[in-house]
Amino acid sequence: MDLICENGIYLNENLNTKDEVLKKLSEIAVREGIAQDSKVLYDAFLEREKISSTGMMDGFSIPHAKSDTINKAQILVIRNNKGISDWETLDNLEVNLVIAILVPNENVNEIHLKVLSNVSRKLMSDENVKLLKSTESKKDIIRILS
Repeated sequence: MDLICENGIYLNENLNTKDEVLKKLSEIAVREGIAQDSKVLYDAFLEREKISSTGMMDGFSIPHAKSDTINKAQILVIRNNKGISDWETLDNLEVNLVIAILVPNENVNEIHLKVLSNVSRKLMSDENVKLLKSTESKKDIIRILS
């Protein structure tokens, strides 16, 4: 199962807030046929953020949503040109790289935990982090996150 494709990777974005990022992710998901309803997906992202922030460390955030509106499990990536300061993170640094995980409600726990674990493991490598933050190659991003 291909969980990430070039059409789901957006580099050099100019978003200002966590809210704008989550809305953009929701719109991308509908445009790419990953989800049916951007409002329902956006609300699913917000519900997850209420549990605890998905801001990690080193400028990364891993928002995730589980919903019936999601057609297939998928990873979307947004790299922002500037840091987003209203995203609470573990190290209080601004977020500029967002790796979103979208999972349909069926078989949700199995897929969701596997994908989240895999992405988190990839971010433990300094080499991967450096490349994700700097590459202009969507193929590099796919290789790292696949």
